[in-house]
Amino acid sequence: MSSYVERKAVKMSKKQAAEYVEHNKLYISRIYPNGTRTDSSNFDPVPLWNTGCQIVALNYQTSGEPMQLNKGKFLDNGGCGYVRKPQYLLDRKLMFDPTLPGSHVGGSKTLTIRVISAQSLPKPKSSLSGEVIDPYVQIRIHGGAADAPKVKTKVIDDNGFNPIWNEEFKFRLLLPELALVQFSVYDKDAGFKDFIGQYTLPFKYLAQGYRHVTLENWEGEPMPLSTLFVYVSTRSEKSYG
Repeated sequence: MSSYVERKAVKMSKKQAAEYVEHNKLYISRIYPNGTRTDSSNFDPVPLWNTGCQIVALNYQTSGEPMQLNKGKFLDNGGCGYVRKPQYLLDRKLMFDPTLPGSHVGGSKTLTIRVISAQSLPKPKSSLSGEVIDPYVQIRIHGGAADAPKVKTKVIDDNGFNPIWNEEFKFRLLLPELALVQFSVYDKDAGFKDFIGQYTLPFKYLAQGYRHVTLENWEGEPMPLSTLFVYVSTRSEKSYG
């Protein structure tokens, strides 16, 4: 096993991604945060997972999107802390570069999500007394180079109790095995202080049909009364070799 500081590993995952994938088919890579992160902040773990790094160490004491992605990633396999890599990150006969938009091995998927409504959204901590929130939903795919779009619904003014959007979005995923789907809700003034809630899960764990998504706060704790009501469907496309 080799240990790499975040700065070096991230550089390799961007500049030498295919070679780093091949390295990680034979050896274990452990990535740790830069020593300059004196505030215990975190880095984006997704590019490192995508190049096959086995141990991506984060500062668990610090909440935020990297930890939200980490929690979502390891919902897979029963939440045991171990997730098997897809075959193209294991088989030395398959050459793979996650940074190339056209790099894919296996079957792609079409994901359709209709954001219907939300229920009992709390106010952000920055809200003034008596203020009513103006929520919108963001859906972001964290995955391969071609599978990382971000879409937003319209803003619903003055309704955090039962806002209705009924908007549909389609995503084509070339690397569905690597994709994480993140639902986030914000007040209309985008930014950290106006974050309301989120939920992240692997694409493979998305159940089709009508579903309630229970939101989590910034610290990753469930908010049982705050949900998104969505409709999800997936479709397989042509297989690639």
